[in-house]
Amino acid sequence: MTEDLDPKNQTEPASEEERRHKGQKRRWIMLAVLAVLVILIAFDAAKQGGLFWNMNDSIKREGIDIEITNSSDQVLSGWQLIYDGNKKEPVSDIEPGHKLYITLSNQETEGERQVVLQWSDKAGAVKEKVILGYYKKGYDAQVLLSVRTDSDGSLLIEPRSSYY
Repeated sequence: MTEDLDPKNQTEPASEEERRHKGQKRRWIMLAVLAVLVILIAFDAAKQGGLFWNMNDSIKREGIDIEITNSSDQVLSGWQLIYDGNKKEPVSDIEPGHKLYITLSNQETEGERQVVLQWSDKAGAVKEKVILGYYKKGYDAQVLLSVRTDSDGSLLIEPRSSYY
């Protein structure tokens, strides 16, 4: 009998219509909260590329994907990638704190090749760094480049690569 009592007035039982109205109100509130949670999770997943896994990993990649993260205090400009022996791919300027994504095709590659990053330092000297040491036609790879500034102001470029 206590479950039929109106919570506001413990002496009189709540009518069937009042209980049904409260139940419907609770359902709408729960649906609204659920909708907000789904929207927040969707935005988070879109921002990060995946919720519990990287959704990009499930997409068949073709070629060499390069991600350059500029953690230095200077704009990275005048860079280029050399691949397939003599092909050159210019790299757009990258502002401090930004990332750049590049995909190189290796469908016409003959033999064993590497990817080299080329740039000029502050003094104008041309510098090179191998960022992917080995690939062949049809190899799919990912290179993550982290660029930061050393204590003397020179750039430290740290490549990390993986095949998939």
